[in-house]
Amino acid sequence: PLSPQGSARPGPPLVACLRVQYYVENGRLISDQKARWLYYCDLRQRVRGSRCRHREEAYFLLAAYALQADLGDHSDREHKGQYFQPQDYFPPWIIAKRGCGYILQHAPAMHREQRGRPAREALLLFIREACRLEDVPVHFYRLHKVRRTPRPHDTRDAIIAHFHQACVCVFWYL
Repeated sequence: PLSPQGSARPGPPLVACLRVQYYVENGRLISDQKARWLYYCDLRQRVRGSRCRHREEAYFLLAAYALQADLGDHSDREHKGQYFQPQDYFPPWIIAKRGCGYILQHAPAMHREQRGRPAREALLLFIREACRLEDVPVHFYRLHKVRRTPRPHDTRDAIIAHFHQACVCVFWYL
């Protein structure tokens, strides 16, 4: 193929991904408390890596739920100054955009609004809201192009995805 400039150099490589959604939005479906806590911890990590820049307010609400689940009710006596690390509750892009000072000024007020909410309920609300972010409840598997000849005269290229335990193969002949 010709590049936009008319030379015969190939363009950028095709990158194909398989998107798999497997998260449970309703945390009540996980009956074991330890399993629910580990699920919450996994979602917290995924939220910190999330990049839904059009949903900035959701991250502040998620931080308030997480602070309530982790620390309980906000107490002016116990929770003064910097009682949490912003990087434990917010993605790096929000910290870079707003700064730690802004976060430490506004997140405690949202945590305070959760007063009286049981930690279990805050954890369930966190799970529900985290699963509403577009890039949190999914995994992306990069597909690799391989040369494959399934039949003696078939020399087409294929994109294949293999999953170890499920052994799922996705073929896309080019």
